Amino acid sequence: MPEPLAKLTPDTTPAAEDHRAAPRATLPPMYTLLRAKRPGDDRYRWSGHLYDVSMTGMRFELDDALKTGELIQVRAMLPGQDHVTVRIEGRVVRMHDDEAGPVRMGLLIERFLGPHDRAKLADYLTGKIGPHAVPTQQAPPLRRAA
Repeated sequence: MPEPLAKLTPDTTPAAEDHRAAPRATLPPMYTLLRAKRPGDDRYRWSGHLYDVSMTGMRFELDDALKTGELIQVRAMLPGQDHVTVRIEGRVVRMHDDEAGPVRMGLLIERFLGPHDRAKLADYLTGKIGPHAVPTQQAPPLRRAA
């Protein structure tokens, strides 16, 4: 059986119990895409990947470290056949520098930038759209050619 593209789990790490109120979807980074920029910039400056996301925050990586407290705008493409993309603005609140390579950071979501981005992320996290979505209509059975 193939590994699920996203796994919704409550975060139970001791540090997370104080700060995270929403369940997180753990994502396979290789199937995600994140673009980031500073508010007011014309184009996205940085590209990276997501590790997890919830309605209140995300953990992501970029090649360049941003400063804790920095406000950024993010366009995140979540894995799954529905090509869910959300645009948010948030603040870098944590650095995860436990591994060599790209820098992992935590972002606190402050607002959703598009009119439907909050609903899209909520639907993704609840399985209405995305990798765990249940088809609303079954396809008719295949018929053999005579």
